[in-house]
Amino acid sequence: MWKELSIYLNKSKWQLQGFYNLQQMLKAFGSITDNSPELCASLGNCGAIPLLFAGLGLIKAMHDRGLDLETINWITTLILTILHNTIRLCSSNLRFYRSSNAVLVLKQFLELSTIWQVISLLILAYVATDSEKKELASTKLGVRTLINILKIAVSSNGHSACASNMYYSAFEVLDAISQLAINDDVKNTIANEEAIPCITNMLQDDFSVEEQKVAADVLWNLAFIDSIRRSDALQSTIPALKKMTRSRNKEVRGASYSALFEIQGDTSGVGPRYASSRNSSHTPPPSYQEAISEPDPSGSKRSGQIMISYQWDSQERVIRIRDRLVAAGYRVWMDLTNMQGDIIDAMAEAVQTSDVVLMCMTERYKDSKNCRSEARYAYKLNKRVIPLLFQKDYSPDGWLGFLQGMDLYYAFDSDDQINTNMGKLLKVIAGDGVKAATGEEVDGPIRPSQHETQASRKPAAGNWSKQEVRRWLEDNDLTELCEKFKRFNGSHLEEMYSSLCNNKENFKAELKSDYELKGADCTMFVVALKNAFK
Repeated sequence: MWKELSIYLNKSKWQLQGFYNLQQMLKAFGSITDNSPELCASLGNCGAIPLLFAGLGLIKAMHDRGLDLETINWITTLILTILHNTIRLCSSNLRFYRSSNAVLVLKQFLELSTIWQVISLLILAYVATDSEKKELASTKLGVRTLINILKIAVSSNGHSACASNMYYSAFEVLDAISQLAINDDVKNTIANEEAIPCITNMLQDDFSVEEQKVAADVLWNLAFIDSIRRSDALQSTIPALKKMTRSRNKEVRGASYSALFEIQGDTSGVGPRYASSRNSSHTPPPSYQEAISEPDPSGSKRSGQIMISYQWDSQERVIRIRDRLVAAGYRVWMDLTNMQGDIIDAMAEAVQTSDVVLMCMTERYKDSKNCRSEARYAYKLNKRVIPLLFQKDYSPDGWLGFLQGMDLYYAFDSDDQINTNMGKLLKVIAGDGVKAATGEEVDGPIRPSQHETQASRKPAAGNWSKQEVRRWLEDNDLTELCEKFKRFNGSHLEEMYSSLCNNKENFKAELKSDYELKGADCTMFVVALKNAFK
């Protein structure tokens, strides 16, 4: 239908009946995609998304020529509506948006009609990278626009707001804000625009479970900025979140537990906690040693426990790695039931009792609420974290890039690599790491040439060994930090210095939240780091 009707976008003489038919077809798909994830997925798989973006390109060219036809304007709105629905309800379509240069196309529509600005913002929330989301946080028509619409929607009887003759529900606006809030600048904008009380209101009983869940998710996300976590606004959300932990809806309970875990550090004294999930249709995810029916033939088990932190889509390959670890005599914990939020207490206990945490990195891992909590909690407790790259050609960014930047990784992005790299991983877990020429444990850094081709261009500090890093801390009156940074060498410090140069405030916030550096220690560390790389 699109291929037959879209020819009217290229005609030099307008044939209004053709445009009317195109408009009616798009109107039907716009209505149905609003409630059909299945149709959204089918539109991606059949190749419709690149066609729609190509249509936007033609329409933008018309506007550049000064054409402003009411029919064309309606078609533009309908195309954007379908694109919003197909990414909002089907995240697997993201690859089609990126291959269609979605961000570049949509940025052009931020400069046109107000109605298109809002819908384009909603789409960009799902497809923009972290750095692009940071840009949206600073623009006049960025996150602040969505926050203003949200405030109107939350205060209305129908929980929706009218902007430029289009109605937007509180849920779809906050869901977009939640996607943007992965970026720390967006988190600060949400707090500075005093949106937290508005979001907290969505935890009330007269809001739907979908609205309650996304509200708890955003509050969870905000807690990763230490200054926001300690603010009166976020601390005042605790009573509402505690109430939501008694919700009949499992997802609302789980999201509320997760938010409380980050805001107040644990969920002690909150509702029925993990015991409630034992009465659900799922069984608690066991430590894997309890699932082994036969004893270890060697008659003994290695001490300690390994936790595997992963996103659900990677489970099949993770199980193969788990089985190899069990065969080697290790006790392994992993979430086997995808219990999502209800697992927060079990997750915390698993991190606490594990000696090693395997972090299985993918783009979806980075976007997962529970995965971020697991990884951050492991670093907070100074657990030994070993990153495993599970997605080919993926370079971790955002919070995952910051955490992973302190370590090298082991590649497990295909089944063949389980056989190739499992031996190396077992040696590292046993504390008998694979030694590179520099004496570091290494399978392959995210930038493979880092040690070989860039060494001559590094500052002297970039070549430091772990022992030299320790001496550097002692020389700068930071001896008490030696234990926290005992696995760091010069390459790791250089990664930190790069983060410092990119955004000083974000870097200091990460030091405080992820490494628990406070007051003078934080300031002294930043000064010492600058001096080391002058």
